[in-house]
Amino acid sequence: MAALILYYSSGAASMSSHLALEEVGAEYEPRAVKLSENEQRKPEYLAINPRGRVPALVLEDGKVLTEATAILYYLAREYPKAKLLPDDPLEQARCLEWLAWLASFMHIGFQQVRRPMRFVGQNPDYFQAVKTAGMQHLRGGYMDIERRLGQSEYAVGDSFTIADLHLYVFFNWGRAAGFIAPAASPNLMRWGNKVGARPSIQKVAEMESVKILK
Repeated sequence: MAALILYYSSGAASMSSHLALEEVGAEYEPRAVKLSENEQRKPEYLAINPRGRVPALVLEDGKVLTEATAILYYLAREYPKAKLLPDDPLEQARCLEWLAWLASFMHIGFQQVRRPMRFVGQNPDYFQAVKTAGMQHLRGGYMDIERRLGQSEYAVGDSFTIADLHLYVFFNWGRAAGFIAPAASPNLMRWGNKVGARPSIQKVAEMESVKILK
């Protein structure tokens, strides 16, 4: 039995945790949770993560970590040879700054667009207003990312970190949803194509049946 168990959903934000496990070379067992079939609400999964969300990482001692930010940070610290977390305290904080912003700003924007009922209940009269607000939210977010990626090779300085792993999920989502236009986003495209060529991303994309967009 693998030392670690990752519960994930194909193409979801949990993909960054999956990528991190490959990057650090950990021994793990991937277990897909089909959100389209509400498997995250089944008693078996709720016993692992009562919040009914992915990802969830079961550690060797049976303890469970949830939330991509926490899992990415844990793996970076547990496997320091992978160098996914900078040595400099300020740059470490910059990684967490990226992760917090992606979770609290960009992910919320996609929730508005994809699941407006989470914000206004089941009244469809309000769905379009929430979706429109989410679209505006995301356009501004991708403009911000484009600007920030023009300042360094990777998300934080010139070294690949956990910030890049989580950002890649939003790059792929943004390309698929049309928020990233190559002509208007040269920094994002440069960064995305470079990161997307990494073996870990190629492998996980195949495992999760996710198309790598360029």
